[in-house]
Amino acid sequence: SIIGVKVAQVVLATVFTVVCYLVLKRWRIPYAAPVLVLLYSAYPMLVRVNLVKASAIALILFVILLVTLVERRYATAGVITVVYTMTHGGFFLAALLAAVVWCAEWVVRSVQQQRITWPKPTGLVTVVLGMAIGVLLNPYFPANISFLWAQFFQIGVVNYSDTIEVGAE
Repeated sequence: SIIGVKVAQVVLATVFTVVCYLVLKRWRIPYAAPVLVLLYSAYPMLVRVNLVKASAIALILFVILLVTLVERRYATAGVITVVYTMTHGGFFLAALLAAVVWCAEWVVRSVQQQRITWPKPTGLVTVVLGMAIGVLLNPYFPANISFLWAQFFQIGVVNYSDTIEVGAE
């Protein structure tokens, strides 16, 4: 029902806010509350959190994935990635996030040791494996493969902008 969807969206947006606040407090980021106010003052953020679809769940999982990667809890990161892959069409962002975390670790280690030091890509490998498992465990497998091909390549790369408008939300 419409009321159920509205209630669920409010609950998920609230859970997302609480998760973000707890992460900021966990990492001892000063002024956590004003940071959240700034986050919600960005119009695209408000749109994403309030869309009646998997966006709020995906955002919650994405933030938790970030925490698990930074804190090197790779088994948990793998499980989160599997669930994220099955709940959000933009699951390739998980690999991008893992690559950014790995690059940040590389920079920090290299600066600290004053020489180039390559960290093991454990988080990146775990996330890519989690994505593959999530695609295979998807209840719509193998039909989801053709959907992913259309979504990522035909719409995202080739972009039939004269036929399909994308990114207008």
